[in-house]
Amino acid sequence: MLITTNVDACWHDDRFKRALSLPCLNLQSATKIARTTSHQAALLCFKILGDSITMSNKIVNILVVGLNYNAASRLNPSLTKESFAKIVSSMDKLDGKPGLKIRVAAIDPELKEDDADSVPSLLRTIESGPQQGEHWSAVLIGSGVRLLPPMVPVLENIVNTTSSSSEGRIKILFSTDAVDHGVVIKRGFPGLL
Repeated sequence: MLITTNVDACWHDDRFKRALSLPCLNLQSATKIARTTSHQAALLCFKILGDSITMSNKIVNILVVGLNYNAASRLNPSLTKESFAKIVSSMDKLDGKPGLKIRVAAIDPELKEDDADSVPSLLRTIESGPQQGEHWSAVLIGSGVRLLPPMVPVLENIVNTTSSSSEGRIKILFSTDAVDHGVVIKRGFPGLL
């Protein structure tokens, strides 16, 4: 059912503003709002509730693409093991978050096609999705793949494969440094983390 409302009228309803400030909008609070606010505010409240239920029941599958340590240290000789460990730590912090499944693809552009960490293997993973018949929710591309000049052809392949394999349904996210993966995911999926 498509719900259309006059959003401006809702924002001027003090009861609706109080309702949105509740720590958790649930069916009980939405029903109370429906009894005590304008029709428009009640409809908008149930729309917000429906969107949050939909997001909370959906699993977001993200493929994180980065360089493995051998490739990263070869392409960026100033990279230390400690710096690389921060990247791994950033990913570990996201592991097990409700509604989020992450698969990390740590690639090396010099590996042969049949190696699991090769670029062709990564492209097949993007095309095949997290499970048969599903698309990734997003492909998050790390700064090593995005910023190092020798990786430009690989970056183009990743973006083109992502775009063509899902008819534009997969979000493409970019990290800016080793420790911002959570921030990037929040930017792409605001209600998730």
